[in-house]
Parts: sequence; C-alpha cells; structure tokens
Amino acid sequence: MGLVKPRLSLALSSTLALACGDAGGMASDSEGAATTDAASSSDASTTGVDASTTAGPMTTETSASETTASETTESETTGATTGEPGCLEPPPQCQAPTCDAGAWSCPCVEPLSVEAGFTELEPVSYWLGEGDDAMLLESDGARLFHAFFPADDDACGRPLIVFFNGGPGASSVMLMTNNTAPRTVAETSGSLATVVDNPDSWTALGNLLYIDARQTGFSYSQLEDPSSNLARAEAFSLRNFNPMLDGADVVRVILRFLAAHPQLRHNPVVLVGESYGGTRATVVLNLLLLPRWYGEGAPPGASRRLRDAALGEEIEDHLLAVFPDEDPGEPGLAARQFGRQALLQPLVAGSAQFARAGELLDLPGSPIFALADALNLTFVPCSEQGPACNPASNAAAFVQNEAGRSRYDLTAPYGWLTQIFARTRHAALVHDSLAALLAPVEPASIAWLPASERGGAYRVDPGDYHPLDSEIGDLPEVLGALAGDWDRYFIPFNPGVPDGFAGFAASSLGVQFDNPYYGRLFLENAAHAETLITSSPRDIAIYSPAIPGALALQDDLISSALIDAESPADAERPGELVLEYQAGVIAGVDAPPERVIRFPTYDASHAVTLERSLELREDVAAWLADAP
Repeated sequence: MGLVKPRLSLALSSTLALACGDAGGMASDSEGAATTDAASSSDASTTGVDASTTAGPMTTETSASETTASETTESETTGATTGEPGCLEPPPQCQAPTCDAGAWSCPCVEPLSVEAGFTELEPVSYWLGEGDDAMLLESDGARLFHAFFPADDDACGRPLIVFFNGGPGASSVMLMTNNTAPRTVAETSGSLATVVDNPDSWTALGNLLYIDARQTGFSYSQLEDPSSNLARAEAFSLRNFNPMLDGADVVRVILRFLAAHPQLRHNPVVLVGESYGGTRATVVLNLLLLPRWYGEGAPPGASRRLRDAALGEEIEDHLLAVFPDEDPGEPGLAARQFGRQALLQPLVAGSAQFARAGELLDLPGSPIFALADALNLTFVPCSEQGPACNPASNAAAFVQNEAGRSRYDLTAPYGWLTQIFARTRHAALVHDSLAALLAPVEPASIAWLPASERGGAYRVDPGDYHPLDSEIGDLPEVLGALAGDWDRYFIPFNPGVPDGFAGFAASSLGVQFDNPYYGRLFLENAAHAETLITSSPRDIAIYSPAIPGALALQDDLISSALIDAESPADAERPGELVLEYQAGVIAGVDAPPERVIRFPTYDASHAVTLERSLELREDVAAWLADAP
C-alpha cells in the first residue's frame, strides 16, 4: 500500500473556536441573501507554527502510513507496560497504555500543544456517481485550515473530538466561537466580537480539532492566474464541490493529523457535525467504515457513489497501523476507533427530512401555529391551500415574511444568522481577537496564512460579493495586503460553494446535498456507531423531530424509527430515537436488531452550543461515558 508523506510544519497555539452554520433545503446559509434550497498523488502538507519555540516554522517529513504491522516506530509502540499489581480491564485505546497500581493510564510520550495551520491536499482523480453513469473528475489542490486544542488533563488518554460546520459553505470557526473551544466570543451587540475564557469548553471532554472545509473560513485554493474570472468560475464547480469529495477531504485531514500526532493516533475519534455537517459526518464515517468499497469498488448490489483508490488505500494504511492484526478492508473495522458521532441540529436524511418537517409544521399545535398565536397573526397551512402548496416553503415564508422571525430561531428577528456570521467575521479579521482565540500562536506565525505565502490564492466566485477584509478588521495590516479582490483571509460563509453541491450536475449523478441517499448511509453508520442528535423546536431550518419519519422511509433497512421521550429515565433531558433494523446484511455486516440514538431536546436556536453550552456538554459527557 502506498505511503502518504505529508510535510509537517505545525503552528502550536492555545485557543481557537468554531461556530454554527446552516443546512440547505428550507434553510439558507444567509438570511440576507437567498441561497440554494432544498486518486492520484498522495503527497500532502500541513503547516503551522510551534508556539513553544522562538525559532521559525518547523518542517518535518511524516508518513500517514509509515507505521505498519511490520515496521513500528518507537513512538508508535502500543504495547502496554505493566506495573504491580496488574490491571484486570483491557488497556485503553492510546499510544502507550500503562498499568500502575491496578489502574490504566495513558501518559504522553511527547506533550501535546495547541496548534493552528493548514493541511495541503493534492489534486485527486476520482469517480463520482455509480455504474455507467459515473463521471471521472479531478479536484484541484487545496489548503484546509485546522485548529487543535489539547484536553484539559490526561490529553493522551482522551478522545480526539473533530468539529466541522455545515452550509455547505459555512466555516467551522463559528463552532469555535460559539462556546466549544477554550476561548469564545461573548454575547455582544451587532457584529462586534469580544473574546473571553469559556467555562464550558469541550476540552473538559477531550482533544478538539476544528476543520474548515474547502474554501470556507480560512481555507483556500490556488490558481496559476486567480485574476481570471473564467478560471475561478470553473473551479467553483462539481469537481471541487460535492458531498462525496467534501467528506473525502475531511477524512484526509483527520488521518494526516493523526499520523502527525502519534500520541493520538490510536485514540477514539468523535465526529461532531452541525447542520449540513450531519451529512458531512455521514459521508466521512461511511468512507472510514467501508474503505475497500470506496477504493476498489463496492460488491454487487451495494450502491456507492464515489470511487477514490488513493483514499481507500490511505484509510486502510491507517487502520493497519492501528489494528495490525486485522484486515483493514473489513467492513466496520473503523468503528472501533471512529464509532461515535454527535450531530447538532443535523441534516441526515436529505430532502425527505425537509419534506417531513413541512408536514409536521403544517399540523395544528406546531411551532408555526404557536408563533402565529403569540404574534396575533394567522398562519394558513398547506392543508387549506391545495396540492400546489409546499408545506416546508410555506412555513418558512410565514416565519420570515409575515412574522419577521428567523427560521433558525423563531424567537429572534429575521437576520439572526447574518449577525452570527458578522461577529464571527469580526473575530477572525481583527488581529487582537484572532490572536486571543489562537493564543499563544500569533496569526503571523502560521505558515501559508500571510499574504507573502499564499501565491495564487483565491476565495471569491465571480459574481459573489464579500466585503474586503480591511472593511472589517486590521488583519491585512499585520499579515499583508492580499494580491487582488478575488482573495480574502476569512469568509464565514462562502456562497460560491453550494452551487456544486446542489446543481444539475450533482443531481444527475445522485450526489446533491439533499439526496435521500445520505439517509441510507446514515442508517448504515448508525448500525456501527454510537450517535447523539440534538433537537430544538425553535429551529425550523433543521427541524429535528422530522428525522425519525424521514429515516422510516428507508423501509428496506429499518422497520421503524420512533422517539421515546422518557428515556433514559435518569437523564435531565431525556429523549431517545429507537431504530428497529430489518433482518439481513447492512453495509457488509449483519444488521443489529435495534440501535438507540440519544435524542435530547433543548430550548435553543439552531446554535445549541451558543445558548445551551453547559447542558449540551453535560449530555455529551454522559453519552460518551455510556458508550461501549
């Protein structure tokens, strides 16, 4: 199997944070402007700066698969060491499990520090779609931004929690600044951002890794001539922007981060996706669970809509390093490391989820009727308007146009999400705010971020408007003026991204972002993975009560999907989604009779981490503790 050798230059810092984005369908990614409704070389680079030294950026050669069953470096050794008396329980998943006085621990062979930097992804040739309709495409290279914060204690014995936002096109920096990272943005008026310590940081639960997807947040791509409108317009197309490549990008970043951090390479990994990030998590986990199906081709009767030989090989190389005695292509093996996902107001069942949400919101007693009563307005449901009425669109139109409220928070004015974007942009583009979020890493020390190190960079799709960075903050004064109006240091939501995800080309291949196909993949994953899904009745952009009914439409996979609102009985915020699987084989393994998904409800907006940060963290902590 091929070796992946990323050049590493790590920027170590102390704090970074990400926040909330959007999903599609009846949601849009900006309330001020309408948006769409409804394998080659393996070389990669990661850059950043070590804040613990005063020297310049460090560059090292690291292989994503240099450690195999036959060649294991000293730092990758996972043989447990034993003191007296011996430990009765199996050793934990970590680099160097150590038994002392009858208890296991995971001391760090090398300390972990906060990081901020980029992973450089190489161009990839891949097949998109399935069967005779599949299309051979090649992606451009890209530099994807990441930020890492070690756990408050016992970092090398804690899971790696991977955050990403939705959109598609929204930055994960919004999740960072919405009460998940060690520092956060305080509630402020308007677009101003004040950075403060976060008492509810998820570093109490584990190590945090935030990833900005392609062309979102700080991530960017490069062209030989980025001033060419034609070249940029062509680059913002299906070959660079679709749900399957998007998931593959994230998998590559995660695996290369783990390869560069042997202290964490064997640890459990928890995926945390918000909004469209639920679909992204679905693709990411399915790729990891079935690497051979995606790399070499699925068996007869199994529908996979991506074939990426280099990715399949890279996943198998990682699994072979972590589980040297197992077949890395065995379906489901990756669940032993990646089998946990916490999905925040997620899109997981595509257009079926939006349609079911419309049906529920059309019923008397729904949040839409409650809103109408509170404002002394009249809501006319589709049941009274005839078959041409679309319930989801009808509910959204009433909320925005008649009630003047946000679909993301029925208690907030229209434009709520735009304000979230604005304050995130301010936090990222004002140097002192960004430096506080990333402390002790100085933004200027992050390789590939300053203007002088991003030759050919572009961010703006022709025809889209983004305010100049200098109109928001002083970051260009510190990092240097960018080459042209086609580049930006930071974009909270990039409207050029969704076009590839939702366009005709994606639909013709069955990979558009709201295809119900992703609901099938979610059910395959749920058979292997422990899952938590949040529900907030104030959020109708992603109306989580619609998820069970949408999933139940996949009746060849499950016989029922029902909410148990009273379980677990000892939970302060109970709620479970019980999936009853059909007998047979699902994704290469025997289907379980039943899977229980934790499904707590919060009095919150779309941004549950912003408004119910402590409650959510407590529920996630309890859920992780109960997971096998």
